[in-house]
Amino acid sequence: MNISEPRMRRRRWSLGAVAAAGLLLCGCSTVGSTSSSPTVPAPARGSITVAAASSLSKVFPVLARGFEKVNHGATITFDFGSSGTLATSISAGAPADVFASAALSSMAPLVSAGLVAGRSIPFASNALEIITKPGNPLGIHALSDLVKAKVVALCVVTAPCGATAQAALSKAGVHLPEGQVTVAPDVDTTAAAVTTGDADAAIVYVTNARSETGHAQGVPIPKKENVVTTYPIAVMAASQNKSLAKAWVTYVQGPIGQAALHSAGFSPAA
Repeated sequence: MNISEPRMRRRRWSLGAVAAAGLLLCGCSTVGSTSSSPTVPAPARGSITVAAASSLSKVFPVLARGFEKVNHGATITFDFGSSGTLATSISAGAPADVFASAALSSMAPLVSAGLVAGRSIPFASNALEIITKPGNPLGIHALSDLVKAKVVALCVVTAPCGATAQAALSKAGVHLPEGQVTVAPDVDTTAAAVTTGDADAAIVYVTNARSETGHAQGVPIPKKENVVTTYPIAVMAASQNKSLAKAWVTYVQGPIGQAALHSAGFSPAA
């Protein structure tokens, strides 16, 4: 069969949010002295665009809703897609205030080109898992069993999910003929190939396997054959609202953000 590459699905979500505003009080009046005026730093307001790996498309909007409850006056627009494609778009001038990638390798070119403000910071990690149709009718229990499938869905190799899947197959000594593989542009589309019935199995992230519970069956990949990817996040140098961008990055790194990521199946940054 011909390798197919489904049309990339990018989802944009507009959510109200703002960085926390603090009140710094300084200067006390005493007899015979002058008092200084309180200094009140301006809260972060406005809007930012967060370009993020498609594997974050379920947890980031949920996290942003929590961010919204404690902050007011800003809007976050999410642009989800393959990390490699997003990095290329940002390099070409696409607007992004924050970039959250599914691999260090997708962030590195932006850092080298001076497009990142400060430095990128690892905030989570993810491992691979096989998903099959509910009930696992073909009895796929390991990477070596993927040869039983008529169609296996994989991410394109330029996406982190594709590069890690190929590395895992190599570690397991498994070769899938080209005619057995259908290729998708990002991990969400790869998972959808199984849930819609277009593929018998797919290699996706642990987080995808968890989110597709009831629509697909997860098959763990042993540690010796698995590949872990680290997720970095950074404020972009071209951002016109760095205060809000930095507030979002801090929130993702903080205890609330980390708890939400853990609940979604992500592990701490490797």
